[in-house]
Amino acid sequence: MKVKIDWANQIVEFFVVIIGILIAFQLNKYSIINEQQALVREHLNNIKAEVIFNQKSLKDALKRATLTLQKLDSITTLIKKDRNLDSINTLALQANHWGGVYLKKNAYNSFNQSGDIRYLKDFKMRSQTVFLYEYYNWIDQTEQKVSTTLKAGYLSYITQQLDFMTQKTQNKEVYFSKAYTNGLMNYKFSLNFVITRYKECLTQIEHYLTATDKYISS
Repeated sequence: MKVKIDWANQIVEFFVVIIGILIAFQLNKYSIINEQQALVREHLNNIKAEVIFNQKSLKDALKRATLTLQKLDSITTLIKKDRNLDSINTLALQANHWGGVYLKKNAYNSFNQSGDIRYLKDFKMRSQTVFLYEYYNWIDQTEQKVSTTLKAGYLSYITQQLDFMTQKTQNKEVYFSKAYTNGLMNYKFSLNFVITRYKECLTQIEHYLTATDKYISS
Protein backbone atom coordinates (compact mmCIF):
# COMPACT_ATOMS: atom_id res chain seq x y z
CA MET A 1 0.00 0.00 0.00
CA LYS A 2 1.38 3.33 -1.04
CA VAL A 3 1.96 5.82 1.83
CA LYS A 4 0.52 9.22 1.13
CA ILE A 5 2.84 12.04 2.16
CA ASP A 6 1.25 15.14 3.59
CA TRP A 7 3.43 17.63 1.73
CA ALA A 8 1.56 20.65 2.99
CA ASN A 9 2.21 19.65 6.60
CA GLN A 10 5.84 18.79 5.83
CA ILE A 11 6.39 22.18 4.24
CA VAL A 12 4.80 23.94 7.21
CA GLU A 13 7.00 21.99 9.64
CA PHE A 14 10.06 22.77 7.53
CA PHE A 15 9.34 26.49 7.61
CA VAL A 16 8.62 26.33 11.34
CA VAL A 17 12.07 24.80 11.89
CA ILE A 18 13.73 27.41 9.65
CA ILE A 19 11.93 30.25 11.39
CA GLY A 20 12.90 28.79 14.78
CA ILE A 21 16.54 28.66 13.72
CA LEU A 22 16.41 32.24 12.44
CA ILE A 23 14.76 33.45 15.65
CA ALA A 24 17.37 31.63 17.75
CA PHE A 25 20.12 33.14 15.61
CA GLN A 26 18.67 36.63 16.00
CA LEU A 27 18.23 36.20 19.75
CA ASN A 28 21.82 35.03 20.04
CA LYS A 29 22.94 37.98 17.91
CA TYR A 30 21.04 40.45 20.10
CA SER A 31 22.45 38.78 23.21
CA ILE A 32 26.00 39.24 21.90
CA ILE A 33 25.29 42.86 20.96
CA ASN A 34 23.84 43.53 24.42
CA GLU A 35 26.90 41.98 26.05
CA GLN A 36 29.17 44.11 23.88
CA GLN A 37 27.27 47.29 24.70
CA ALA A 38 27.33 46.45 28.41
CA LEU A 39 31.09 46.02 28.10
CA VAL A 40 31.38 49.37 26.31
CA ARG A 41 29.39 51.09 29.05
CA GLU A 42 31.60 49.52 31.71
CA HIS A 43 34.70 50.84 29.93
CA LEU A 44 33.14 54.29 29.51
CA ASN A 45 32.22 54.41 33.20
CA ASN A 46 35.85 53.63 34.05
CA ILE A 47 37.04 56.26 31.58
CA LYS A 48 34.59 58.77 33.03
CA ALA A 49 36.03 58.22 36.52
CA GLU A 50 39.53 58.63 35.07
CA VAL A 51 38.54 61.83 33.26
CA ILE A 52 37.09 63.28 36.48
CA PHE A 53 40.40 62.50 38.22
CA ASN A 54 42.30 64.21 35.40
CA GLN A 55 39.92 67.17 35.56
CA LYS A 56 40.82 67.72 39.23
CA SER A 57 44.53 67.28 38.49
CA LEU A 58 44.33 69.85 35.69
CA LYS A 59 42.46 72.34 37.86
CA ASP A 60 45.10 71.98 40.59
CA ALA A 61 47.91 72.35 38.04
CA LEU A 62 46.20 75.41 36.56
CA LYS A 63 46.07 77.04 39.99
CA ARG A 64 49.76 76.34 40.59
CA ALA A 65 50.75 77.57 37.14
CA THR A 66 48.65 80.73 37.50
CA LEU A 67 50.15 81.45 40.93
CA THR A 68 53.66 80.90 39.55
CA LEU A 69 52.94 83.23 36.64
CA GLN A 70 51.73 85.90 39.06
CA LYS A 71 55.03 85.63 40.93
CA LEU A 72 56.97 85.93 37.67
CA ASP A 73 54.92 89.03 36.80
CA SER A 74 55.74 90.48 40.22
CA ILE A 75 59.46 89.82 39.66
CA THR A 76 59.24 91.58 36.29
CA THR A 77 57.54 94.61 37.87
CA LEU A 78 60.10 94.80 40.69
CA ILE A 79 63.01 94.62 38.23
CA LYS A 80 61.50 97.30 35.98
CA LYS A 81 61.01 99.59 38.97
CA ASP A 82 64.42 98.69 40.41
CA ARG A 83 62.84 97.67 43.71
CA ASN A 84 63.60 95.42 46.70
CA LEU A 85 66.18 92.71 45.94
CA ASP A 86 65.01 90.59 48.88
CA SER A 87 61.50 90.41 47.41
CA ILE A 88 62.88 89.53 43.98
CA ASN A 89 65.03 86.79 45.50
CA THR A 90 62.15 85.32 47.53
CA LEU A 91 59.83 85.23 44.53
CA ALA A 92 62.54 83.78 42.27
CA LEU A 93 63.14 80.94 44.74
CA GLN A 94 59.41 80.24 45.03
CA ALA A 95 58.68 80.34 41.30
CA ASN A 96 61.38 77.93 40.12
CA HIS A 97 58.80 75.44 38.68
CA TRP A 98 54.99 75.13 38.60
CA GLY A 99 55.03 71.33 39.02
CA GLY A 100 53.21 70.14 35.90
CA VAL A 101 50.27 67.73 35.81
CA TYR A 102 49.84 63.96 36.00
CA LEU A 103 47.14 62.63 33.67
CA LYS A 104 45.94 59.03 34.09
CA LYS A 105 45.35 56.96 30.96
CA ASN A 106 44.91 53.42 32.32
CA ALA A 107 41.16 53.09 31.66
CA TYR A 108 41.48 54.37 28.10
CA ASN A 109 44.50 52.15 27.40
CA SER A 110 42.54 49.14 28.65
CA PHE A 111 39.61 50.02 26.37
CA ASN A 112 41.87 50.55 23.38
CA GLN A 113 44.43 47.77 23.83
CA SER A 114 41.81 45.11 24.62
CA GLY A 115 40.16 45.87 21.27
CA ASP A 116 36.81 46.48 22.99
CA ILE A 117 36.77 49.99 21.54
CA ARG A 118 35.61 48.41 18.25
CA TYR A 119 32.26 47.68 19.92
CA LEU A 120 31.68 51.41 20.38
CA LYS A 121 29.66 51.92 17.21
CA ASP A 122 28.80 55.55 17.93
CA PHE A 123 31.43 57.26 15.75
CA LYS A 124 31.07 60.63 17.47
CA MET A 125 31.48 59.15 20.96
CA ARG A 126 34.50 57.13 19.86
CA SER A 127 36.07 60.17 18.17
CA GLN A 128 35.54 62.34 21.25
CA THR A 129 37.18 59.70 23.45
CA VAL A 130 40.22 59.33 21.20
CA PHE A 131 40.52 63.10 20.74
CA LEU A 132 40.47 63.83 24.48
CA TYR A 133 43.27 61.37 25.18
CA GLU A 134 45.26 62.72 22.26
CA TYR A 135 44.86 66.12 23.92
CA TYR A 136 46.35 64.62 27.09
CA ASN A 137 49.33 63.48 25.03
CA TRP A 138 49.65 66.97 23.59
CA ILE A 139 49.78 68.44 27.09
CA ASP A 140 52.43 65.89 28.11
CA GLN A 141 54.54 66.79 25.08
CA THR A 142 54.08 70.52 25.69
CA GLU A 143 55.20 70.20 29.31
CA GLN A 144 58.21 68.12 28.33
CA LYS A 145 59.34 70.68 25.75
CA VAL A 146 58.81 73.60 28.14
CA SER A 147 60.66 71.81 30.95
CA THR A 148 63.57 70.98 28.63
CA THR A 149 63.77 74.61 27.49
CA LEU A 150 63.65 75.94 31.06
CA LYS A 151 66.25 73.47 32.32
CA ALA A 152 68.64 74.65 29.62
CA GLY A 153 67.91 78.34 30.30
CA TYR A 154 66.15 79.93 33.26
CA LEU A 155 66.34 76.99 35.70
CA SER A 156 69.98 76.37 34.85
CA TYR A 157 70.77 80.03 35.57
CA ILE A 158 69.00 80.27 38.93
CA THR A 159 70.41 76.89 40.03
CA GLN A 160 73.90 78.30 39.52
CA GLN A 161 73.27 81.84 40.77
CA LEU A 162 70.75 81.56 43.63
CA ASP A 163 71.24 79.94 47.03
CA PHE A 164 68.36 77.55 47.64
CA MET A 165 69.87 76.33 50.91
CA THR A 166 70.24 79.62 52.82
CA GLN A 167 67.93 81.63 50.52
CA LYS A 168 70.40 84.50 50.85
CA THR A 169 69.84 87.46 48.52
CA GLN A 170 72.52 87.72 45.84
CA ASN A 171 74.16 90.73 44.22
CA LYS A 172 71.94 92.95 42.10
CA GLU A 173 73.65 91.85 38.88
CA VAL A 174 72.31 88.32 39.34
CA TYR A 175 68.69 89.50 38.97
CA PHE A 176 69.27 92.33 36.50
CA SER A 177 71.54 90.50 34.06
CA LYS A 178 70.37 89.90 30.51
CA ALA A 179 70.68 86.14 31.08
CA TYR A 180 68.18 86.31 33.94
CA THR A 181 65.70 88.77 32.44
CA ASN A 182 65.66 86.99 29.06
CA GLY A 183 65.16 83.68 30.84
CA LEU A 184 62.39 85.23 32.91
CA MET A 185 60.53 86.44 29.81
CA ASN A 186 60.91 83.03 28.18
CA TYR A 187 59.58 81.35 31.32
CA LYS A 188 56.53 83.64 31.36
CA PHE A 189 55.82 83.04 27.68
CA SER A 190 56.16 79.27 28.08
CA LEU A 191 53.98 79.17 31.19
CA ASN A 192 51.29 81.24 29.47
CA PHE A 193 51.32 78.65 26.68
CA VAL A 194 50.93 75.80 29.19
CA ILE A 195 48.09 77.60 30.99
CA THR A 196 46.26 78.03 27.68
CA ARG A 197 46.56 74.30 26.99
CA TYR A 198 45.24 73.47 30.48
CA LYS A 199 42.20 75.70 29.99
CA GLU A 200 41.49 74.27 26.53
CA CYS A 201 41.71 70.72 27.87
CA LEU A 202 39.36 71.51 30.77
CA THR A 203 36.83 72.78 28.23
CA GLN A 204 37.19 69.55 26.23
CA ILE A 205 36.69 67.55 29.43
CA GLU A 206 33.43 69.37 30.20
CA HIS A 207 32.12 68.56 26.71
CA TYR A 208 33.28 64.95 26.99
CA LEU A 209 31.67 64.31 30.38
CA THR A 210 28.36 65.69 29.08
CA ALA A 211 28.54 63.45 26.00
CA THR A 212 29.53 60.40 28.06
CA ASP A 213 26.67 60.82 30.52
CA LYS A 214 24.24 61.13 27.63
CA TYR A 215 25.60 58.00 25.92
CA ILE A 216 25.68 55.86 29.08
CA SER A 217 22.12 56.79 30.04
CA SER A 218 20.74 56.18 26.53
